Amino acid sequence: MPSYRLMNDGYIQRQSDLALIPPTEKNPDYVQYLKDRDAGVEVLPFDYVAEERRQTEAKEKDQAAKSKETLIQTKMRELAIEKLKQEGKLDSEGNMVAESK
Repeated sequence: MPSYRLMNDGYIQRQSDLALIPPTEKNPDYVQYLKDRDAGVEVLPFDYVAEERRQTEAKEKDQAAKSKETLIQTKMRELAIEKLKQEGKLDSEGNMVAESK
């Protein structure tokens, strides 16, 4: 059986998929919410503290992934430059070496 959370702005959050339902009878999800509510389905207040915590954790996870990717790209660049220097394609300052014909 579905459950819902009532937000301060009147929107309804369906817990099964976290969909935000605007409070308009033109929306079939809202009509279903009204039927469910009238049938006794539990409607709880929205937990703003938990949502803020969830968003903060998601941002931190995203930032960690971005930092990891930046580190990998930096290291790959360093390794590529070192390899090109070893192959004689870059000089010691990282400039292209003219190929002899």
